[in-house]
Amino acid sequence: MLRFPVLPVLVAGIVAGIFVSFFVQGQQSLSTIFNALQSGLDLSTGSELVDGIVQSGGLESMMFAVSLIIFALALGGVVQKIGVIEALFANAERFLLKRGHLIASTAAASIGVNATTGEQYLSILLPGQFFKQHYKKAGEPMQNLSRTLEDAGTLVNPLIPWGVSGAFFAESLGVSVVDYAPYAFFLFLSPILTIVFGYVGIGVVSLDKKNHNSV
Repeated sequence: MLRFPVLPVLVAGIVAGIFVSFFVQGQQSLSTIFNALQSGLDLSTGSELVDGIVQSGGLESMMFAVSLIIFALALGGVVQKIGVIEALFANAERFLLKRGHLIASTAAASIGVNATTGEQYLSILLPGQFFKQHYKKAGEPMQNLSRTLEDAGTLVNPLIPWGVSGAFFAESLGVSVVDYAPYAFFLFLSPILTIVFGYVGIGVVSLDKKNHNSV
């Protein structure tokens, strides 16, 4: 509600829980506390709802998502280092001068990185770094690049079963990505409409219009 940064709030919550265990619950064993942080709390309250919340597990219960993130970032580093995107579009300089082709290529690259690495941040970072120069050459505002990366990068990741967001949603909701994907209209329609609008010019900012509005 107060919009404090997430990480300090999480750390404050953990520290507060440790203090409560010491001074309220009378727990004086550090090994028990650290075991709860690692493996989760073993406590029966008599309420299924409360038990489901407090017995959800510790760090070990999140290792699937954590390991997936680690592997995705490692694979993304390899993809970036060997220059996969650069190699794919090496002979497409003239092709990328047209707005529709440029937006479609950006979206395709973001989706490709998502499918390859499963990491939504890399699906924004890698294509964004590569296509930035091409948007400048084509005279296209960076706003169009940013929106395309968002529509085809961030929003597509929950549709990837091995993606970080997809795995998190499936684990949290108890519904597989394959089962909920057909109903996630916003997620799979956004990149499609972005490509279509890039060709027809709907909702796409031109550099001349942007400069005129800024004046």
